[in-house]
Amino acid sequence: MLIFMIRNGQSFEIGNQVKIKIIGIRGNQVRVAVDAPKSISVHRKVIADRIRAENGGVIPSKEVE
Repeated sequence: MLIFMIRNGQSFEIGNQVKIKIIGIRGNQVRVAVDAPKSISVHRKVIADRIRAENGGVIPSKEVE
């Protein structure tokens, strides 16, 4: 796991396709913008866990036209 500090307004990239930007910090909440291709599913962990539980442990891949 990579851990680093980032300031409001800064961004980082995951590979060549996913960009993450911190767009706001208020108390203990952080607003995050995720720019990713439609073919990549992006979910909060609690939602991803629910989807996996409903689909036999996997998140279905997206169909992209």
